Amino acid sequence: MYTENTNQKLEFYLLGPPEIKFGGQVLDIPRRQVRTLLYLLASDERPISYQTLHFLFWSDKPEKECRRNLSHLFTHIRNCLPNKKILLQNRNSARLNSNLFYSDVLEFRNLSDRPGAENDFAHLIQANQLYQGPYLEGKYLPESIELEKYVEHIRLDLEARYLTNLSDLIQIYKKLKKNPKAIECAEAYLSIDSYNEDIFTELLILHSYLGNNSKITQLYNDFSKELQDQLCIKPSRKTRSIFEQIIADPQGNQNATISPKLDTIEINAPVDKYLLSNLQTLQKITTSHN
Repeated sequence: MYTENTNQKLEFYLLGPPEIKFGGQVLDIPRRQVRTLLYLLASDERPISYQTLHFLFWSDKPEKECRRNLSHLFTHIRNCLPNKKILLQNRNSARLNSNLFYSDVLEFRNLSDRPGAENDFAHLIQANQLYQGPYLEGKYLPESIELEKYVEHIRLDLEARYLTNLSDLIQIYKKLKKNPKAIECAEAYLSIDSYNEDIFTELLILHSYLGNNSKITQLYNDFSKELQDQLCIKPSRKTRSIFEQIIADPQGNQNATISPKLDTIEINAPVDKYLLSNLQTLQKITTSHN
């Protein structure tokens, strides 16, 4: 039985299949719109305006009906929350009390925004451990095109941050000569963005440092076949050149240069590492709507 004066935090785990917990127990929230509204509030540190929420949930409804619908949702939220003080509202917007809830999305963003270095990268590892899958993975949302677009925006932003963390870790581990760790990061990256040739060639280079030449040939052949089968293209000239240089020097290692070009290859960060903030995006949406 939950008590109103508890100091326990409401916990939101939204990276991967979403789950809300309180006191170690999953909090059951039966209404889909109520759950979704809570997910959105837990994904932003700042207040979200009622006008924005009207547009996301009921863009085709009159303002009066939107206000009534949103009021009902907030009533349901207050009824299901173990601590009523978690929800904060004023005349124009709503947010969750930052002292009374935890969100893996907010923690992931904060950790990912810090730059990594060879002597300071534990936060990048911690951030990527939080990333258990795409934002709200497998969750069926209320029918709303605008809501779908907004959630997809958040999903792509978080995925881009995750991939950027991985590319940073690849370079950090490589400099520290922790090649197996760098390989793990490259493989994790390619499991999401399988056609990224910069990461793929980096993976070949890392395997060459370990003398895994049969693995390199297998990877290259599989990658070439996948490109041909799925996209009807061949690996780029740069990728072919790097592969040929590695195979031509099977004794290459991290200390003895395989080729100057190989050790200085740049990994392109994912597009839109810093996408517009959620509220900036919403402002654009609502402005164009009005």
